[in-house]
Amino acid sequence: MLEGNRMEINTMWNEFPEIKEELKRCKKFMIESINIPNKAVREEVLKLINVDAKFIRPALMITIGKMYAGGGDLDDDFIKIAATLELLHMATLIHDDIVDDSPKRRGVESLQSKMGKDVAVYAGDYMLSSVFSNVIEHAKTMENIKKITRTVNTILSGELIQMEHRNSFSIEEDDYYKIIRGKTAVMIALSCYEGAYMSGNKEDAEVAWEFGEYVGMAFQLRDDILDVTAEARESKKPVNQDFKEGNFTLPVIEAMKEYSDDLKRIKKENIYSEEANKKVRDILEKSGAISYSQDISREYSEKAIKILNDFENGLFKKYLNQLVCKLLNRSN
Repeated sequence: MLEGNRMEINTMWNEFPEIKEELKRCKKFMIESINIPNKAVREEVLKLINVDAKFIRPALMITIGKMYAGGGDLDDDFIKIAATLELLHMATLIHDDIVDDSPKRRGVESLQSKMGKDVAVYAGDYMLSSVFSNVIEHAKTMENIKKITRTVNTILSGELIQMEHRNSFSIEEDDYYKIIRGKTAVMIALSCYEGAYMSGNKEDAEVAWEFGEYVGMAFQLRDDILDVTAEARESKKPVNQDFKEGNFTLPVIEAMKEYSDDLKRIKKENIYSEEANKKVRDILEKSGAISYSQDISREYSEKAIKILNDFENGLFKKYLNQLVCKLLNRSN
């Protein structure tokens, strides 16, 4: 069986041994939570856990929890909520793949591609039901249950705003920020919030949220910049995928101010070769859109670092700083 209790954790965590051990606890609970009756579907969902998963969100929660707890132990409820946040993330990925008709996820065939959209919908829904079951059992307070469920609402709102603006050359920059806040930033913000809240530091939870939201905004901006600048041989994802799918990100939105007709023409041709990718990239570079987007990403990074600098010094603040640098300076 695939689950065979494979407790291997991505090698990026080897330099953070205390975090790695807690992630193993998270992974164990995630595997236990996948009780989908259909064995074949269950095996495919488990692949998402076992294949190249970095567990960024539970890792942030654990690192912040350890920081506030002075390196002390994290109880089972803490670990189970950290694992549940990753399950929530996975459920959204399954549904994203259905909407985008994505053939792959994390380098392997996506669930919707392999087993069909119907099966993928049910699997994603099943995981969401597991998420809410875990939240009710382990989130400790009604206040925290409300925080998590409201965040899920914001995530879904971000997806709906993106759907509304798909293939729209009239999308505004503010629309884009609402989309990435909902799609990415609030999930990272919630992970940081939970790190403080579930470790018993409720008074610091909102500061942790603010920190996480800035990290999340910068992270998604960086991802969107890489989507249009990475070379195909270097990128783990298809190059220019957002533009092809009609999800116009900040570099494209900024370039539209001057080169809207050129971008419309490329999009209308619907030919996505290396030559077409180069045309788009050339437009983004000569318009200054890439530099502009990098500046915005840098602004969010600086806001996050400013808050981080005010956290109490120690090993886990050092880990948090290293982790944020890895996330915001990655090249693929």
